[in-house]
Amino acid sequence: MYRLNESTPASMEELQLIFEKRKQFGDYLVEKWCRTEPGKKLDETYSRNPEKARNIAILLENQARHLKYLKESGVNISQYFLTTPQNVLKIVRLGVANSNRDRIFTEYPLLTMHDAIYFIFKEHADSLRGANAGDFIFEMTPNEWRYPTEIEVDALTLSAGPGSINGQTASIAITSQVPITVGSIRIVAVGPGNQRMYIGYDGGDGRIYDIFSNNIYKQTASPLLINPSSSTVNYSTGAITITFETNATTNLGGSGLPNAADLVNFFSNIQSIEVQYNFDTELNTNFNQMGSVKISVKSLRFRPRPYPISYSFTHMARLTLETTKLGDIEDMLIKAVGEEHAMRRDYQAFV
Repeated sequence: MYRLNESTPASMEELQLIFEKRKQFGDYLVEKWCRTEPGKKLDETYSRNPEKARNIAILLENQARHLKYLKESGVNISQYFLTTPQNVLKIVRLGVANSNRDRIFTEYPLLTMHDAIYFIFKEHADSLRGANAGDFIFEMTPNEWRYPTEIEVDALTLSAGPGSINGQTASIAITSQVPITVGSIRIVAVGPGNQRMYIGYDGGDGRIYDIFSNNIYKQTASPLLINPSSSTVNYSTGAITITFETNATTNLGGSGLPNAADLVNFFSNIQSIEVQYNFDTELNTNFNQMGSVKISVKSLRFRPRPYPISYSFTHMARLTLETTKLGDIEDMLIKAVGEEHAMRRDYQAFV
């Protein structure tokens, strides 16, 4: 973070002082403008929402300064609409007060055209568990939920590649997050259309079992999908090997399990096998696997962009209202333009 027009970093105390001075200046402008017609009832707005009242007062002050350089006749301010500085300020007041974007976003009006905006950035400091170093945390991808956890997911290598699971082996040698926590292993199969199915686990005895066997579903005590005698995990070294039954799809098709036909189709078109497991971050060898957050304060220069918009109305509207006594054309147009400004402000917040 840097001070305006300086290259030396600013401290948090200095930043807080800037915010406090800005707040005091906003309060001063609220008191100033609430005594004027454009700022009518601004004090009531302040009692409900002080920040919004300060924003209105700051924008009124900025607009008033700008209007000092314009003429009330000629090409700058048209007399057809009686667009006096007073009416322009009323439009600004309506446009800000009736806007709803401050209810969704933090709105921070700038005092000059050369202000700086200060942001607090929270970024991933490391590329771990689905997160990339430097990515903003508020822009998380679906996989980044594991970043602050001890949960890791890795892909195993299929011996024959994607296709039928019959007789295949899947293996991996995990080296960076060991030892693996006993009893934490979950085996997931990825099928057509990226469908995922939880299919196996470690029994805490160094062997991998499938969820369809071992009486979990009370179907059979015989292995249907995974052969536990040759499916092992070494918790210390991170070596995992899974051997699938030669007739796995046939076993599942005749097992009497619910949706057995769907299971056969799924395991006939396996795309990959994943292992999910926990590791221990309290071990000094795993300290570098802990996800950390990098917090920094940066200043970004404000680059204003114009959004021009013009308004027109027919003289017939003026004649109709003035002759029928239905209302004041000037007040109606001020309200209409102010409402349009409020909608434009809200729209720009989303685009």
